[in-house]
Amino acid sequence: MLALAKQLVATQRYAAVMVSVEVGQPFGSDVGQAELAILEAWRRACRVRLPIELQLPVGPPAAAAGGSDSEGDRGSIALSGAD
Repeated sequence: MLALAKQLVATQRYAAVMVSVEVGQPFGSDVGQAELAILEAWRRACRVRLPIELQLPVGPPAAAAGGSDSEGDRGSIALSGAD
């Protein structure tokens, strides 16, 4: 995954942000809470690691535990295009 991230960033068309999903581990079988913790970790990583022009829009976390928000949040957090 790190090699893919480096390859994408080298094209100067993408910004890659990698995070560990281990932040969801303490929630055990509560998938909804684990998902919210992972999404928040992605948001924090984006705020810290991406330039301002690639920041994600500010908004509420996933609509409900165990569900994704209506904007397709997972994809936009995992990888943001520079153009």
